Amino acid sequence: MREHKFHRLLQRQMKNAGILENEIIPDKYLKLLSSINTAYLEADQSRYIIERSMEISSQEMQALRDVLQKEKEIIQAVISDGFCVIDPFWKITSINETGANILCSAKETVVGKLFNEIFTLYEELDDEFIEKGITFFQEQCSASRIYHCEKGQIKTSHGVMRPISFSINPLPLINNKIFSGAVLIFRDISKQLESENLLKSSLKAAQESNKSKAQFLANMSHEIRTPMNGILGMLQLLMHTHLDDTQRNYANKSFECANSLLRIIGDILDFSKIEAGKVEFENKEFNLKREAESWLLFFSTQAKEKNIKINLTFDKTIPDNVKGDVFRIRQVLNNLVNNAIKFTPSQGLINIVISLKKSYINQIVLQFAVEDSGIGIKEELQGKIFEVFSQADESTTREYGGTGLGLAICKHLVNLMGGEITVTSSVGKGSVFSFTLLLEKADKDIPHQTVSYMVNPIPQFNANILLVEDNPVNQSVVNDMLKTLGCEIDIAETGKQALLAMQNAKYDLILLDCHMPDMDGFSVTREIRELEKQTNVKEKNIIVALTANTQKGTKERCFSVGMDDYLSKPVNYSHLCTVLCKHLTFL
Repeated sequence: MREHKFHRLLQRQMKNAGILENEIIPDKYLKLLSSINTAYLEADQSRYIIERSMEISSQEMQALRDVLQKEKEIIQAVISDGFCVIDPFWKITSINETGANILCSAKETVVGKLFNEIFTLYEELDDEFIEKGITFFQEQCSASRIYHCEKGQIKTSHGVMRPISFSINPLPLINNKIFSGAVLIFRDISKQLESENLLKSSLKAAQESNKSKAQFLANMSHEIRTPMNGILGMLQLLMHTHLDDTQRNYANKSFECANSLLRIIGDILDFSKIEAGKVEFENKEFNLKREAESWLLFFSTQAKEKNIKINLTFDKTIPDNVKGDVFRIRQVLNNLVNNAIKFTPSQGLINIVISLKKSYINQIVLQFAVEDSGIGIKEELQGKIFEVFSQADESTTREYGGTGLGLAICKHLVNLMGGEITVTSSVGKGSVFSFTLLLEKADKDIPHQTVSYMVNPIPQFNANILLVEDNPVNQSVVNDMLKTLGCEIDIAETGKQALLAMQNAKYDLILLDCHMPDMDGFSVTREIRELEKQTNVKEKNIIVALTANTQKGTKERCFSVGMDDYLSKPVNYSHLCTVLCKHLTFL
């Protein structure tokens, strides 16, 4: 008798059916029972696999939850901002370490508390901190609006106010209508505010420093030009006296040297202004062709001493009237032409070429070129001549002099006007310095003003003039210049003396120093104009400013207070004549 080992469930079924395991079972039934037994065994194995899989999946899911929780804690820990999660009932469900530190609290003392029990937030509005309560935030979140405050405060657990920025971000609504919670992100901005305050203090200090530099430059200009006015003025007076050839030669050379010194001083002051960022530019209408003709006349006078010929080529397609800073353009051209005269030998030639490069609806691009037949510049040295304190080589400095500032100033001024300056040169053949500028087309025609330089013969004026000047040397210079022009002069050393003198006499013209210790020329002018208004005078006094301050804006300030004209120191004899011719009749 064969014994058969069946599955426990099959055994139970066979027992219920009255079949015993030790009974002899026919083969055909034995095969059936074997198949059923195999099915039970396979089912057990499948169930084991399923149960084991479920067990393993549960373990892995738990492990995954643990990993995610750890990653969440790590992320919250490394976030530099405070991070707080709020549930639909405005209860705090989590907060990171940074947020707890900002609140000066432990995380476990915060989690589980209501939002308004922990957070008291303020926002700065019009220099005042206004509290933002929970009702305000509930309204924002209910409307699915993110609220951000750039500058606010939070009250810590110690009751101390700490500067923060914060934003509250609502989570997605449940079924698009039920509030599901929010996230509050907040940052300590104490260091940021310290940096901003430090930056503001540094900026204020820099502005004060620049203001001091500007004042220093103005003072330096005044202090240097005042003695130069005496030197150049006396030399001009000397040159108008009876001198023999040797004496005249000495006087001319002295005058040339003094002018060279004045140019060097001007270069140094200009460069200082550029370095301090105090260069200002005008954008006024002027007639370019007339200006170019006056420049040619001025340059020709200088070139005549070396027997150098200067030609001007002016493009006829250039509009007559343009807008720009004519003073700065003349300054750049003056530097370039002075260099050309310096480095061009006797019998040489200089060409000034002004041409139109591009024309737009309201603007034009002009090129100004100065061509000379001078000594030229080596190709390897051309790249550095626009650098500060740089010249072509040391031998040039020894032979021709100069500070090496002129071309550097030209480059800075042209660049600041939005242009570009270049040079091409060949040794022994000459150089071409050119610069381009973008200028505006003027809206209207500029009326022509005729200027007469009456130097030879010297004009004579039957005029009574009040000279207001506190410096004895300048008094002497201008006084003697005016005497050679046939004027009667009264001198006042202060502004108050000038006002007193005007009460006792009528003057055809007043030469008024702008910078005097007790009452400056601007105050004196305002006082004079106010007195004229009160007395209803028919003819106003003619007031001409005298100043050694060449800072930008000085001339405009003179006109703004009511002055009629302007003379810079050192006073040039021909310029003085021109001003007198403009305002007085001469014999």
